[in-house]
Amino acid sequence: QAVSVASKYKVSLYLVGGAVRDLLLNIPIRDLDLVVEGEANLLADKLAKAISGKVISLSQFNTAKIVFPDGEIDLVSARSEIYPDPGELPVVKLGSIQDDLLRRDFTINAMAIRLSPGQFGTLLDPCNGQQDLQMKLIRVLHDGSFRDDATRIIRAVRYEQRLQLNLEDLTAKLLNRDVSMLCSIRGHRLRRALEETFMEEQPWLALERLTRLGALNAIFLHLDGITNPNTDLTALRQSIHNLTGLHYLAWLGYRLNHGQDEQFISRLNMSKAWANVI
Repeated sequence: QAVSVASKYKVSLYLVGGAVRDLLLNIPIRDLDLVVEGEANLLADKLAKAISGKVISLSQFNTAKIVFPDGEIDLVSARSEIYPDPGELPVVKLGSIQDDLLRRDFTINAMAIRLSPGQFGTLLDPCNGQQDLQMKLIRVLHDGSFRDDATRIIRAVRYEQRLQLNLEDLTAKLLNRDVSMLCSIRGHRLRRALEETFMEEQPWLALERLTRLGALNAIFLHLDGITNPNTDLTALRQSIHNLTGLHYLAWLGYRLNHGQDEQFISRLNMSKAWANVI
């Protein structure tokens, strides 16, 4: 349906990122991300109508989320990015699919599949992500990647543990060099990155790794006492069904004293309702 709509309006359409990675790994696709060369917002309404869906969000980065009876789709404009300062949101402008792939976090996520008629199924892989997948490596695209956006450190660990990959040698050195840059990330973005980690099938693996790397300590100074997340989180999952990110944050906050928990709440920019739970 998306291909049909894009063809009708003469827009080049691509499947990108994690969906391509997961197809190549022959595992279920978690997220359906489509990129158009042009204005995604203009195509979103037309696509939503074609699939009996609804556009539920638009962003300043010209991205749209469409929900439909069988799931959801992220529709994004191909763009280039420049980070004015570490940890800040990037300055973006419309670009080509090549620009879009080169702005991404890791080579394994910097691949696209053409969905346009006549070229349907062609793999675009400018950074050799398929080769890195075969070698089971996570590799950043440039030396300043973690400094530009330190949430990529948390993401790297999530992919490493979920997909049973290894950090490429230079990437591991850059991560260790830049782990302190997590302090440059604003609270709400850190909170979202942690929540995504908690929603992994085995979140304790990533949390153990983040602890060893000093990443949790870089997020908040007093999160360095996590010793046995596997036991704790297994027990938590057994006692509370349908765990949310708030449950896990409360678990992290449980070990803090009164002054520290207030600082923790402030650091992650939590709402008053969440603060009361912590």
